[in-house]
Formats: sequence, C-alpha cells, structure tokens
Amino acid sequence: QKGRKEYNKRSAVRTVFTLLRALDNIEDSRLNKQEKFTLIQRLVGNVVGKVVRRDKETGIEDILNGDDLKTIAEKLTGGARNEKEEVFAEQFGKGSVLRDLYEFDKPIREAIDYTIQSVGLGVNDFLQRGEIQTPEQLQDYCYYVAGRVGVFLNTLLHLEDKDSSGNPISLDEKHSSALGEFLQIINIAQDVRKDWEE
Repeated sequence: QKGRKEYNKRSAVRTVFTLLRALDNIEDSRLNKQEKFTLIQRLVGNVVGKVVRRDKETGIEDILNGDDLKTIAEKLTGGARNEKEEVFAEQFGKGSVLRDLYEFDKPIREAIDYTIQSVGLGVNDFLQRGEIQTPEQLQDYCYYVAGRVGVFLNTLLHLEDKDSSGNPISLDEKHSSALGEFLQIINIAQDVRKDWEE
C-alpha cells in the first residue's frame, strides 16, 4: 500500500518539475529580457493554460503542433547555455510533458496551472527588478519560485491522499510554502560560487 500511495503523486510532481525547469531555462537563457518575458507569457498562457482548460473530448494536438510550442522550443534551444539545456529544449518541444498534463483530472491540472502561473509571474517580476541585492529580495525570490511549489505539493497531497478515516490530508499552507523556500535557498547555496562567476 505504501508504494501505491507514493506513486500516485509521482507523475504530477514530475510534470510540475519539467514545466518549472522550462521556466528556469527561459530565465537563465542567453536571450534578452524582452524575449524572456514573451516566452514566459507564451509558455504560461498560450501553452500550459490552454492545455489545462481544454476538455477531454477536444484533444491538444493543435497546441502540440502550434507555433507557440515550436517557438518556445526553438528559442530555448538557441538561448541554451549548454548541451543539457539544448537537449531539454528539444525534448520539451515534442510535447510529452503537455500530454501528461492533459491526462490529469481537472483539479490536479488546475493546481499545476496555478503553480506555473505564480512562478511565471515571480520570474517576470525578478527579471524586471534585476539582480538580487539584499537578503529580503532573496527571500521574496525564493517565495515566488519555490514557495508556490511547496503549496502545490500540499494541494497534491490533499487531492490524492486520505487519512485513516477517509478525510483528505492537508498540511499547513504557510509551512508548505516555507519548505519550498528552504529547499530553494539550499539549491542557491550549493551554486553560489558558480552563480557569482557567471
């Protein structure tokens, strides 16, 4: 039973991670600021948002074969800083993560959409602000890019798991957000020297 309960969230976590990686690659790419803003909008609104709102009878082939996804993949490939990012961009452009997103029940799709929109807004905000200069800005950045992920994980737990009485399990949202922020700070701390040199 334990393995089954753990597995029921794996696909949703993988999907969110891949979509967030696409946002992160846009943010870190060699593209100019305006191109980054445009790509984030296309990804969040024109691709992910459309897949989430699409009903099961209509399908998403038009989105997978459309100009938005193609442009995102091409720009990510062109703006990639290394071979791993190029490979990611090419694979992302094939749309398998969007097919996975489309297959989830509506509440999970909506939770993923909310997370991607929130993080996309946060990334855009920090692109406009420029480099992080203060501990307060770092805390805000971690909230935007990772705190929302903690909230998503809590929502996913609530949607997928039940306690022994059959009631949905929920954790404190504030603590969920703090967990995401903490993990982001650890991630940043691991690469301080590399980030400074870049």
